[in-house]
Amino acid sequence: MSATPGGPNEPEPRWWKRILILLQRSRSYPFLVGLLAAVSAATGLYPFGPILAAAIVIAPRRWRAIYLASCVGATLGALAFAGSVELYGLPVIKSMFPGIEQSSDWLRYTHWIARYGWIALLIFAALPLTQMPVLLLSALSHISLVQIAIAILIGKLIKYGIYGIAVLSALKSIQDGR
Repeated sequence: MSATPGGPNEPEPRWWKRILILLQRSRSYPFLVGLLAAVSAATGLYPFGPILAAAIVIAPRRWRAIYLASCVGATLGALAFAGSVELYGLPVIKSMFPGIEQSSDWLRYTHWIARYGWIALLIFAALPLTQMPVLLLSALSHISLVQIAIAILIGKLIKYGIYGIAVLSALKSIQDGR
């Protein structure tokens, strides 16, 4: 049994990690990271935080561009999701998620959106929590796409900024031997 990197017992690196490593020197690297943020925000298929952390570890000198591209990408992806919810509405949501309106989370998030509006979305975007339910309800509550974009962008600037600083601090500690 081999414990060396790439040995037979080591799991395959995730597809996104291989892509990031291959393209780290490319001028389009921050754009690629931003694209991964957009797909994550639009679909909720995977969490973006680990991808952002890995992208900064792989190319720490480009962290500002990675950070900004990630914030813009997440905002555009969230807008695509919110726009599709506005376009297709509650009947499609009910068909995809039967009984969703009776869930305790649905009722709680509906209350938050009714009480705080787009500020509730901003708070969720800034926290390490899934924003999809609140984003969905924001779109259904007819919060404007402009307000949704502002809330997501500000929230992601805060959240991803904290992630970036934490990753850079960890890298510096490792380099300094602490």
